Amino acid sequence: MAKLIGNIFKPVKDDIGYVSDPDKRAEDWSDSEIENGFARQVGLGFPVGLYLRGKCPWVVSVLNSVDKIKRPVVVQLDTGILTSFQDPFKVDADLLRLACDGKIKLFFHLPYLFDIWLPFDTSQIRWEGELVKVPMVRGYVEYLNSFIANLPENIDIDIGFVVHSGYPRWPGRPGKNGGVYVPSENTAEGDADILVSRFCKNLVWLFEPFLGGLSRKGVRGRILVENMVGVEKHPVHLATFKNCKSMINGLDKSRYGLCLDLCHAWSAGESLLPEDLETETIGLIHMNGGPANAVFGSRKDLHGYTELATAVKQGTAYPWIRSVAFDNFPIVFERKLYSVMLKDSAWLAGERA
Repeated sequence: MAKLIGNIFKPVKDDIGYVSDPDKRAEDWSDSEIENGFARQVGLGFPVGLYLRGKCPWVVSVLNSVDKIKRPVVVQLDTGILTSFQDPFKVDADLLRLACDGKIKLFFHLPYLFDIWLPFDTSQIRWEGELVKVPMVRGYVEYLNSFIANLPENIDIDIGFVVHSGYPRWPGRPGKNGGVYVPSENTAEGDADILVSRFCKNLVWLFEPFLGGLSRKGVRGRILVENMVGVEKHPVHLATFKNCKSMINGLDKSRYGLCLDLCHAWSAGESLLPEDLETETIGLIHMNGGPANAVFGSRKDLHGYTELATAVKQGTAYPWIRSVAFDNFPIVFERKLYSVMLKDSAWLAGERA
């Protein structure tokens, strides 16, 4: 049996230069190599998860060429730049059709400027300095309404929406991560509870109307809160995976869940195990590792190019990410190059075999 499995995976690895030329640089792959590798992986039911940075005709053409696939391809798209307050990324009709046909699972990553810690109405303001950011919320609402308006009617589809949990921060300590003000350094635990309560209220306040609007278009939407790398000297690591998990505990799991970014959790210093993952809560996993200079608990976001196999080998990723325990989760390889995403997919399929 082991020999048979090895023979199944070997041609695919050879086809994408994974065994026959293990040192081949991913940047050197041609468009045809990427398309052929993708087609073979789809045919064999690999756990392909693509982060699309624009229109990719080869994805549509490959999936149009097969009647049935063993496993839907997970596709994540970014949805434009919030600061423009213009129409967000218009959903490609071909991708919608493929999702309706069950050939892809569709996710959108909302703009990074969304911050669920912002006070979405003035009655929630507690600390000095928050009022200046309140007008940004109008942009959030306008953006989400525009997304709904750009969808066709009666499409009968499931779509997940990833949103960063965002960062609170100490008063008087502006940083590149932005965020809203939290209490003074002598914070009582009660203030941390207030922050958690605010997060839940803000999440529901912003996204319930959005989910309702999607439903009227035939879309079953789910908001997935993504964990962050943590913030230095924060009273509680409210942006980490375990705390994000606790913050949505009382919410409808069919409408609210989590997106687990493994590199963020690693950088935050979270000792996660497979048993910490629940299919009811986690709607998507960003299957990311870090480069050689990534340090567990460093609170630095370092992912992009590094292949997953390399990250595990050099000890900059959780070693158990290769486990078949992930088989029930949609995953995305967030890389800058499609060739590296396919290398990750081939490696993971081989490890699970």
